[in-house]
Amino acid sequence: MPHPGQFIAQKEFISTSFHELVHWSEVRLGWQGSYALGELIAEIGACYIAAQLRIPGGDDLDNRTAYLANWLRELEDDPRAILRAASQASKATEFILGISRSTEPQPNDLQAV
Repeated sequence: MPHPGQFIAQKEFISTSFHELVHWSEVRLGWQGSYALGELIAEIGACYIAAQLRIPGGDDLDNRTAYLANWLRELEDDPRAILRAASQASKATEFILGISRSTEPQPNDLQAV
């Protein structure tokens, strides 16, 4: 990851961090596929994570625009690719956010005796 100071805004750094975290999850979740689909999964996953954490996504569309032709080619070759990408992005999001979720019962989880 580049240094946070190299980004136009903090939310761009956060968005890129989420994107890279989804890439980090690929090998841990056993996902294999094309480069273009991997980038689409990372973008969708970054959006899912930001939404779950209620953090506004980045506004810089330069990277997305650069990948767009590759994504479109992937989707033309396989109309179900978007469904696979969204599903894998969801799995990555749950995996990543699951790392920080508490496994101990919370006060609201305890039932009255």
